[in-house]
Amino acid sequence: MAEVKTLTSKDVAQQIGTDAKSLRVFLRTPQGKALVTKEGKSYVFKPADVAKVKKGFEAYDVARKVRVEANPTPAASSDEAEG
Repeated sequence: MAEVKTLTSKDVAQQIGTDAKSLRVFLRTPQGKALVTKEGKSYVFKPADVAKVKKGFEAYDVARKVRVEANPTPAASSDEAEG
């Protein structure tokens, strides 16, 4: 039986258009956990997993951006920055 080639988080992140850190943050969410398996501390991706991870990550990223826009972090006023 031929061994199935697996991909790293970095490989998958490059294929879906993000960085490995952002992908791993997503994979720790309930939605991300449902998409992949882990072997010890490492995520295990099969080439067939990339499409479903991409779809899940894109939905997560849109929802994250909406949350950030709805609750912006207060920025320092220009008076505080100058003084």
